[in-house]
Amino acid sequence: MDEIFIAIGLIIFAGLVAIELKLTSAIFEIIAGCIAVNFFNFSNAEVINVLADFGILALMFFAGLEIDFDVLKKNAKCSMVIGSASFLSPFLAVYVITLHFLDFSYEQALLAGIALSTTSIAIVYPMLLRSKERLDDTGKQILSAAMVVDLLSMIAISLLFSDLTILTIGFILAFTAFSYFVPSLGKKIFSHYKGNAVEFEFKIILFLILGIGIAGEAIGIETVLLAFILGVITSGVIVGHIKLWDKLRGITFGFLAPIFFFKVGTAVNLAALYENIILILLFVT
Repeated sequence: MDEIFIAIGLIIFAGLVAIELKLTSAIFEIIAGCIAVNFFNFSNAEVINVLADFGILALMFFAGLEIDFDVLKKNAKCSMVIGSASFLSPFLAVYVITLHFLDFSYEQALLAGIALSTTSIAIVYPMLLRSKERLDDTGKQILSAAMVVDLLSMIAISLLFSDLTILTIGFILAFTAFSYFVPSLGKKIFSHYKGNAVEFEFKIILFLILGIGIAGEAIGIETVLLAFILGVITSGVIVGHIKLWDKLRGITFGFLAPIFFFKVGTAVNLAALYENIILILLFVT
């Protein structure tokens, strides 16, 4: 219970600092997690882990909602070029350096290249959004390019370190079929139950996010990217429901996402960071 109160207190304080400095709160929430684990002897409670896992899925889903299909189609080629270059350039550089100069094994070099060439939509999205209610077209294009980077990272990891099973193929086919029917079916369901007292639309969205997370985890597919794609698929359904949009935004940015960023910060070991500071600076620069 003490851990929960520490987490809540530091997250609220991080939010206040972010507001006063007019910066994205994600940075300070990560710092708060780092402070908790390194100075308060904090150990993640199970409830923090569960909420953090759901938080990243909700954040990615909401980021997907920002993607307009018309803008996506219009800028598809540009997003592919930017995303591919953003992934391949650091991947090849890190791979060559780690393999030939740092004596990494072949697999270690590949893994380092993938890890340091990927981006994180979970960080990119709050940075782009900041104080704005919605992203502009430029922000959506950047987010689309970031999606391409994450998609290439997932494909690279899957090809190099995972086995493609019948179950995985079946899930991909089922998800593709689901993606085809959701827009039309979702509009009918949401228009029929719009404004009901039991928040039926809100329940559907939460269960979809939770379901995609559980299914992806069981199959071995990147759940974060699935949640983002789910958001893109359902964006045409939800974007017209202002109250539902506001509720999703409130629970995501006011509750779930801060817990996720706090948990990210708890994974930072300052002692290990200090011991490898030269190597870290090498890769950062």
